[in-house]
Amino acid sequence: MLEALGVLNDAVLVQAFTNATSKVMIRVMRNGMNPPDSIIATKGFAQAMNAVNSCR
Repeated sequence: MLEALGVLNDAVLVQAFTNATSKVMIRVMRNGMNPPDSIIATKGFAQAMNAVNSCR
């Protein structure tokens, strides 16, 4: 199970979650191992980001 994920460009990841209508699939490429896929539901993500950005 994927427990943590580090990304080089978090803005791309946030944009993917904001634009997704229902889910985002993340494939983690690992040397010499099969890449696991994690599917994450995005329901409510865009609304949450709007609420957070309104706090600024």
